[in-house]
Amino acid sequence: CDGHGPNGRRVSTLLAGQLCSTLESEWDPELAVERVIKRAFLKLNVQLLRSQVDCAISGSTLVALLLSGTRVYAANVGDSRCVAGLRLDDGSYDAQEWTHDQKPDVPEEEQRLLAMGARLAPLGDGHDGHMVNRIWLADKDTPGIAMSRSFGDVIATTVGVISEPVISEHALSAAVRFVILATDGIWEFIGSQEAVELVGKSLDAGASADTTVCKLVLEASRRWISHEHLADDITVILLVISPDGIASSASASVGAAQ
Repeated sequence: CDGHGPNGRRVSTLLAGQLCSTLESEWDPELAVERVIKRAFLKLNVQLLRSQVDCAISGSTLVALLLSGTRVYAANVGDSRCVAGLRLDDGSYDAQEWTHDQKPDVPEEEQRLLAMGARLAPLGDGHDGHMVNRIWLADKDTPGIAMSRSFGDVIATTVGVISEPVISEHALSAAVRFVILATDGIWEFIGSQEAVELVGKSLDAGASADTTVCKLVLEASRRWISHEHLADDITVILLVISPDGIASSASASVGAAQ
């Protein structure tokens, strides 16, 4: 979870704390797993909106992974990302994105936002150098968020921002050696392929999951400082896979993400 806005930390903390119990409460073996996850996410957003947290201009992304035997379900709301690292026959690694960032410029997202009256434009005059479109009300410079799906963000929902997750199903094949779940603080300056290669190289050298995930976070922080003189909130969860399932897991965080 990656919170934003004045109450972003409270939002992300609530989501991280209630996700598993909410999913459990919605579990029904008679329903498809994708439908259960979608119901749980939407219920989680309702719980957030009924909480004491002011979500008018605050919200959070959320990326989650559910493992069931040899099947994996990746669910995403926003621009946090889930990437699998596949070991190829020649010993190299290939990145397989199990989720895709939900941004205003993605055609299907853009279509929904514009139909709801959103104004899409960079922050200010695009002086940050990225020229990334943000989401605004038609006649006001608010809320200015950069993801097209989010939990909370009540004002943004009036112009098409939604909390419905995009869910994908994957096989946990023998080639999958690890999975990275990370907020956009990682992906701003490190691509999916580079992240997978960094993690694969570290693990192959005998480093632990804890050491490896810290290396990834520190490299992302270093690049933020180099480019922007500040670092975004960063949270990474690393799952190392063995033929018997998850061999180890580790997480590292900098800032207010969860």
